[in-house]
Amino acid sequence: MAGGPMNAGAKSSQQYEHLLFGSVHENGVKSLLNRLRGLCESPECKFNDRIITAIISEKYKPQSSVVSLKATVRQSLDDPNAPIYLIYNGQLELGDSNRPTAVRTCVHVPCSGNLLSCLDEMGFSFHAELMVRGYLFQRGLMKITVSKFYQPNENGESSLSDSYLVEVSAITPSGQDTIGTDMKMFAELLKPIVYLEKTDGR
Repeated sequence: MAGGPMNAGAKSSQQYEHLLFGSVHENGVKSLLNRLRGLCESPECKFNDRIITAIISEKYKPQSSVVSLKATVRQSLDDPNAPIYLIYNGQLELGDSNRPTAVRTCVHVPCSGNLLSCLDEMGFSFHAELMVRGYLFQRGLMKITVSKFYQPNENGESSLSDSYLVEVSAITPSGQDTIGTDMKMFAELLKPIVYLEKTDGR
């Protein structure tokens, strides 16, 4: 499986990702990891991935607006035999105050190694590249990642922040919203090390 954030239980058809976001300064990461080791079912898995975003735009009529489609590609840098994932994430649904988490549609598709050249031939322009390293934990359907992002440059790479992004997520079919309550209860167990909310983590 390519990297940490893929969900082995995710399938095609209509899937929904439930999300809570937070951040913790690097000084607090050790405490957070120790807490997660006590709460989660299996030892953490480290991941080291490359994320590439590509965009294709089309203007159908002279007076119409430009329609853009963004593709995200995620590839493990530690396992050359792992599939490359093509990811589509819908817009985060934040407006329903009764929902304990943010929700969005999602599709995660494992692909062969020629995915990038295929996107190029389809007319996609490569927009940005990031490296992400961190830790993956699992608790039931919930996946917890603690990750830090890096920007490639001519000198190698540079960290984008002194903080780590913390995400709790779960992928379910439509109509199974009870997982959101479980995620919110789990988030309470991580306080005061990190406060997880349903804000737009992008």
